[in-house]
Amino acid sequence: EVYRSYGISQDINNNLSKISYIEKVIAWFSVKNFKKTSKSIKQIADELGVTVILTGTIQRNGNKIEINAELIDANSNKRIWGNNYDFASGDILSVQSEVALQIVNALSAKLSPEEKKELHKNYTENVEAYKYYRKGRAFWDARTVVSFDSAETNYKRALELDPDYALAYAGLADCYTYNQKGIPQLQAVPIGKDYALKALSIDSNLSESLTTLGWIEGAFDYDWVKSKATLQKAIKLNPNYPLAHMYYGNVLEYTGENIEEGIKEVKKALALDPLSVSVNWVLGRNYWLAKKYDLAYDQLKKTMALDPKYYLTKGTLIYVLIQRKDFNQALE
Repeated sequence: EVYRSYGISQDINNNLSKISYIEKVIAWFSVKNFKKTSKSIKQIADELGVTVILTGTIQRNGNKIEINAELIDANSNKRIWGNNYDFASGDILSVQSEVALQIVNALSAKLSPEEKKELHKNYTENVEAYKYYRKGRAFWDARTVVSFDSAETNYKRALELDPDYALAYAGLADCYTYNQKGIPQLQAVPIGKDYALKALSIDSNLSESLTTLGWIEGAFDYDWVKSKATLQKAIKLNPNYPLAHMYYGNVLEYTGENIEEGIKEVKKALALDPLSVSVNWVLGRNYWLAKKYDLAYDQLKKTMALDPKYYLTKGTLIYVLIQRKDFNQALE
């Protein structure tokens, strides 16, 4: 069950990202691309800009889930820590927090009381609800029109089993803010906002929903002050969440409050999710908006190399080429 192994890996990643002592935890979207790579640990670390790699396997054996995990120092290729786990399938909710806690201890990371509490938090006690949520997240990650419908269906099934499952409401909010529903944004985004607010009414410290709400407040409501405060809270709760840094950087740049700081925040997002095509594009676009046309050109060419089919890149590159008076290439 791919969604389950991906889900456990993603949850471990998410738990680690909320620990402020750990300087940088690479986002899942950039990490998952190395699942079947032939690259060495050192090559992966250099590509992601990190010094330590968490690697391992997750297998289901009857009613048990077997996890083998290791922390590897990328420079020396030596094992820092490793452990094997056997969990009953009913204990799936405690897997990610247990593994994350042992990694934290191996790194001698300091946890605040709030972080300790967060690390042991289960957003649901219903195993079946968790499975539906994980299926929903797997479909949402695929980013197609069909997969968004499947994501919504699974999130709603999770909520039927646990009506107070904040993460499932957060997932529904994403389905409507990244609207693939075939309805106008004027209809979709308010629905997304209602779901985000519902998630926050259950858990006011849910960084994913705060980030979604912060985006809506800025890009849809044009309430820049409220958006900035919401995104600052999201970053404080999860300093390694790339979307929060990206949206916050956008607010600083769009308002003209601090263009350089805005670009710096988007760079933080990219450092946390270096293989994300959308974050790469946003940095290029924001260079263009800041009239840094040469930087914009280089960044957008890099984005096109990552994914030549990403539909937003070429449009922005045309504007940059016009500003550079490279009209022939712009026409092409």
